[in-house]
Amino acid sequence: HLVAALDVINSYQMERAARPSCGPYARQALQDDPETRFLELLKRWLRQHAGSTSVGEEEVRSMGSLCRDALNHQKLFPTRGSKGLSGVLVEVYDHLRWQLCETLEKDQTCAELLSSILSLCRNMVSDSIAYLLSAPTALRQTDDLCSLEVVVLWQSLPSEGHPLDSRADIRLQKQMRDAWGTRCGSLIGALLRSPSCIRLFDNAYSVDMPSGAAALLADAGKEDVAPLHELIREAEVEFERGCFKGSGMAAAFREPEKRAAWQCFLAALQAVGDVAYLGGEVLLQFQRLGAGLGDYGVISVARCFHAVLDAFVE
Repeated sequence: HLVAALDVINSYQMERAARPSCGPYARQALQDDPETRFLELLKRWLRQHAGSTSVGEEEVRSMGSLCRDALNHQKLFPTRGSKGLSGVLVEVYDHLRWQLCETLEKDQTCAELLSSILSLCRNMVSDSIAYLLSAPTALRQTDDLCSLEVVVLWQSLPSEGHPLDSRADIRLQKQMRDAWGTRCGSLIGALLRSPSCIRLFDNAYSVDMPSGAAALLADAGKEDVAPLHELIREAEVEFERGCFKGSGMAAAFREPEKRAAWQCFLAALQAVGDVAYLGGEVLLQFQRLGAGLGDYGVISVARCFHAVLDAFVE
């Protein structure tokens, strides 16, 4: 595209110089006028970068902005010839815009930044689940686990409805059977089974996905946030009635005056579910778009992407 832009300028200048009205003195004046100097400036930059395989995004943007500003101030350059400077700059600007698209498709900056955001999102969700599973509960079964990371908790989930059958561990399932049977355990288990959590942590699901996870993800729109939300609502109703038997909630938080404690637990669980949804269902799609189409792919959907970032901030 840079070579094509250079050809456009050269063709226009040859047309200008070949007019019969251009005598020796007129040719000298033509070489010194502002229009020629401006075009020579563009040509110098185009020649320097035409053979380069890595033209910087900012450089292309800067030259495109220069052409656009010149088009906005056409009175500075009187129109001459059949095409005029404005027509040449429009063609040059179009070639620079197409060059920018190709440059952005090669850059992976957005994809790299999104990968970092997803990594932070995974850490936040994993640490929050570990805290909610141990701090406000009386689930001592977690003491026997080597780790409370999501990938380990997946191994201990009950076989019935297990999202990743190949990762189930019979020994860990026996250790955590009673814990997952409590109200608090079932809430966290629902979060671990959600398609958004699976997408967020299981990066290989699209390549080698077990049949259980495939069936679950195929129905993601029906079985993602809704079940967790419903379970939280049911737990809230029970806790309001003072029904803590089999809940798994720590005894210190079952007293009526500690109502705010279990309310914070349920609110935090819902917030973690929302973060997992935004990361596994939304941000992951933008990351794939950036990996496949480069920065151009993410920039093309910037309006939607900014709305997602605003949701994260809220």
